[in-house]
Amino acid sequence: MTEDNGQNALVSAHSGRFLCEAITLQAHDDLPYLFELEPDERLDFIVSSDLPIDLMLCNFEDFEHWADSGCDPDIEVPVYCEYENVTVQTVAFKAPHRGEYAVVLMNWGDRATDVLIEIPDHTVSALR
Repeated sequence: MTEDNGQNALVSAHSGRFLCEAITLQAHDDLPYLFELEPDERLDFIVSSDLPIDLMLCNFEDFEHWADSGCDPDIEVPVYCEYENVTVQTVAFKAPHRGEYAVVLMNWGDRATDVLIEIPDHTVSALR
């Protein structure tokens, strides 16, 4: 077990079939997972959490702009897909072009939540 900035407990395992990571997503916090994808490369990202969270998939540059603004709700982030208040969700995506993409986990609740992330092996190599 390792600590990520003292806030998120991480457990990682790579079995040759997928990457599995368990984290604690703090209240009022977000966490991006970054991927470098080629055109038509597939991304599958499976999330399970104890409490409802939000997810979005966007270009990394758009996420950075939004994060740099302090996550200003008035700044619109162009997204490829977005899910609100989910406890189990699969994000399935095929990259339209080469680029850096972010799957962002967001916990806007008042309590921390435990989250399990599974990334199939075909996507693990794209994880930055």
